[in-house]
Amino acid sequence: MLGTAQLGADYGIANRTGRPDAEEAEDILERAWRVGVRILDTARSYGDSETVIGAFLERNPECPFAVISKLEAGVDLADAGAVETAVRESRDRIGRPLEGMLLLNAAMLSTLSDGGRDAFRRCIANGLVAAVGVSVYTPEEFKAAMTEDTIDIIQAPFNALDRRLIDQGLIQRAVTAGKQVFLRSVYLQGLLLMEPADLPPAMAFAAEPLTRWRRLCADYGLPPLAGALGFVRAVAPDAHIVVGCESAGQIDAAAAGINPPHDDFLSAVAALATCDPNVVDPRAWPDATT
Repeated sequence: MLGTAQLGADYGIANRTGRPDAEEAEDILERAWRVGVRILDTARSYGDSETVIGAFLERNPECPFAVISKLEAGVDLADAGAVETAVRESRDRIGRPLEGMLLLNAAMLSTLSDGGRDAFRRCIANGLVAAVGVSVYTPEEFKAAMTEDTIDIIQAPFNALDRRLIDQGLIQRAVTAGKQVFLRSVYLQGLLLMEPADLPPAMAFAAEPLTRWRRLCADYGLPPLAGALGFVRAVAPDAHIVVGCESAGQIDAAAAGINPPHDDFLSAVAALATCDPNVVDPRAWPDATT
């Protein structure tokens, strides 16, 4: 699954090129389709990402991506009309029914009322969207999402430094319960692809775990991207992986790096795990865009 935040705005700590221009965005989406990506992840809050995707789909009917988007945080989930309007507006920008519409965060989940639930059910019945979900950050929020019958899709961060979803058995529990699980931040918003020397001074606290990660990948002859992707694919085979990119070339690198690495590497990665929110939660980073 291709995350498209970069298509609508500058995104990620490792982003050195900024937002792709229209031609680059077209190349990225074309390449993604060719290597086997079939779902796009976007949000109303990702600048004009929905509009970029909708224009691409109209010009390229041979690349019929499914699209999952997210409501803006300000949508009143107690107002059925506001919910239906927001879903319809995203559907109209994309130009086709949505594969899923997610609540932007778990705080919205706590405000979901019976009226909002009914509105989502009508959106599904009217063919605007196939399923409803939520984007969460923590294992506690993941657990809360599993208890909500309206939620069929859970998107959550997971990567080589943040194993909490696996260690608590949450991914398998959700899959067994019939939920679709989408794992994002597999590069920890680009941190796992950086050289420690390139960290901004305010991010010096991440230097030690990043150095250990880079050393481990080097010991096994793996590029950090392949190590990060391969780890997630190996330990969460029933989940979808959300990856972002700034260029078409990065799509090729992701496609080449998706293979599960050696078991010895996976065992060694387990020793790198940390629950330090300053490292694993980009919302705690200085000037982070989350």
